[in-house]
Amino acid sequence: MEANYGPGELVDLTGQEEGDPAGWYRGWWESLLPERRNTIRCVSSHSAQYLIPVVTDRPVRAFCTIRDPVERVISLVFFIAWMDKHGQHSPMLAAMRERGWELGDVYRHLGDGAERSPADAELFWPLFNGQARESASPACSQTVTWSGSRSTSRSRSACSPTPSAGGRPSPPR
Repeated sequence: MEANYGPGELVDLTGQEEGDPAGWYRGWWESLLPERRNTIRCVSSHSAQYLIPVVTDRPVRAFCTIRDPVERVISLVFFIAWMDKHGQHSPMLAAMRERGWELGDVYRHLGDGAERSPADAELFWPLFNGQARESASPACSQTVTWSGSRSTSRSRSACSPTPSAGGRPSPPR
């Protein structure tokens, strides 16, 4: 993306968000001087959809890049294992170890329409193609209007998935 934007036009906020994402993005945007806001043409982040309703002084277009679902899950498992080695323990990885499961076992026991307890559904939802399911869900197809500009999008960046009790999108069934 860097090759497509000039100095100051692209802002990557990945990993900088803290706490309530809607409030964080509002605070971040409002903290910028008008001159700085005017130079920004693209904001990149895993949760940039929370910035959309905050930007009211210009039209906003959202897009979402979705990885191959299998590659994304494999990458996620390696990332969780790496985080575990560096002291940030994952409840999902702990549950897999406790049950003696490898990744394939998760799908054998919980996939293909198998009944999942609410606890397992919450714990293992990232392994069940959540990114693609969220993007394709009817809740993510919406029309948004800012300053007379109309934008229709079917991407996670243009919607806020319905959170479950744990604050995450509801796991697939």
